[in-house]
Amino acid sequence: MAKGRTEQAMQNIIYSVAGQAISLLVSFILRWVFIRYLIQDYLGLDSVLTNVVAMFSLAELGVGAAINYSLYDPLAKMDHEKIFMLMKFYKTIYQFIGIAILIIGLLITPLAPYIVGKSIIPQKSICVYFALFVITTGISYFYSYKRTLLIADQYRYIALVYRYLFFVLMSVGQLLILIFTKNYTLFLVIKLIFTYLENYFVSKRVDSMYPFLKETINRKLTKNEKTEIWKNSFAMSLHKIGGTVLNSTDSLVMTHFVGLAITGIYSNYILITSAITIFVNQFFTSLVASIGNLAAESENKHKLIVVFNKTYLLGTWVSLFCSAFLYILINPFLSLWIGTNMTLNQSTVFLITLNFYLIQVRRTCLTFRDALGLYWYDRYKPIIESVLNLGLSIMLAKIIGINGVLLGTAISMILTSVWVEPYILFRRGLGIGLKTYFLKLLVWSTLGISGYVFLGKIFSDILLLDNTIFGILIRGILTLILYGLFSCFVFHFDASFKEIILLIRTFFNKIIRFKKIENNVEK
Repeated sequence: MAKGRTEQAMQNIIYSVAGQAISLLVSFILRWVFIRYLIQDYLGLDSVLTNVVAMFSLAELGVGAAINYSLYDPLAKMDHEKIFMLMKFYKTIYQFIGIAILIIGLLITPLAPYIVGKSIIPQKSICVYFALFVITTGISYFYSYKRTLLIADQYRYIALVYRYLFFVLMSVGQLLILIFTKNYTLFLVIKLIFTYLENYFVSKRVDSMYPFLKETINRKLTKNEKTEIWKNSFAMSLHKIGGTVLNSTDSLVMTHFVGLAITGIYSNYILITSAITIFVNQFFTSLVASIGNLAAESENKHKLIVVFNKTYLLGTWVSLFCSAFLYILINPFLSLWIGTNMTLNQSTVFLITLNFYLIQVRRTCLTFRDALGLYWYDRYKPIIESVLNLGLSIMLAKIIGINGVLLGTAISMILTSVWVEPYILFRRGLGIGLKTYFLKLLVWSTLGISGYVFLGKIFSDILLLDNTIFGILIRGILTLILYGLFSCFVFHFDASFKEIILLIRTFFNKIIRFKKIENNVEK
């Protein structure tokens, strides 16, 4: 019996959260070993090269998201022929992209030392490291396209099992390499090997689940179908360009104006915020296919609006909660983990937290945009945002250093994404007004941010807890209780809040009833 959308979404979320929790723990252990066994410049170098090579993902041109959206309808109708044609088209494009990344990346490898800037690491070594990053990125495209079919068909949890399994195995291998050899080259070779193995085994699993992909179908996509895909791909490519510039240039600007050592310290914060971001994203990404499936099967927008309102409230609540814990606990945690000399001041932490929140609070709109395929309508927004971000970050970095870089990023998001994304979704997708959405955003954000800043002041100026495990634990428990009560007060006036609480109660009541029945059967 086929699983329903809700059951599939819940399964994807559970696997996502559990896998990310394991991944987060392993990442912290690996970073601790990295810092202990390699000099600080390698930490900054790893961050810079990761961001630079991430720009090669722009070569994908948004084809993945466009194909993903195109698969919802044929999957809902079980149209195997259409699915086969889409995947064949996807394979051809991704193999071309993989080859292009390898050729272009290796050609510009001699320029890597100039991109990194001043460093005590030899230039020849930097070139080798850059080449390994490029090869790892390039080879992933030869198999990873099949992962899209699993995700579109609401089997994302299967792809996640492979991802986290190979991530843990890779991390163990890298940890042993660092401890016994302190060799960064071998560290990157391990990453290359396990990236290939993960994508290879996912590919084999997809072949076994969808045997019709091995059949021979001579029919090809029509010109109109390809045009629609390329149209969405072009729009999504602009989103990818903007997103990559926004996420990757901060480290480069910091390295130029502040130095590689500070970039290395900042990368520890990015490790934590990125881990939490991925953690939160698991929830939203797990919903995309279900929302897309709902939209493909039903023209009833009322259902979409109800789902949106619940997701928006829950997403904002989670975003504020994560921001509160981040603002209050990140410096004490880093002080305990890697030392007080590897922390930044609280004003910088506030800006890091603010940028984190501005990204997370938009996640509901982006999830529904992806599910409804509305890439085309705000295609120029990310370009404008990335130009603003780069310009403002450079200008402000000259004046106030690292805080200027982070402030420039925050301002660029507020001037573009924060209002453009909901405007497009509501006008083109949901067909309702924006007034209530923005009123909620203003009130919830103002109260939520003020709440955790005030709570942070209490911890720093009144309680004066030290940075021990006990001190961090007390901060965490008090934050959970006090900010939890405060946020419940902020949200309880909204109708969706009451519906979410009712759903949670119903869920737990079902578990309790099931346990009672199970106990009676045993008796």
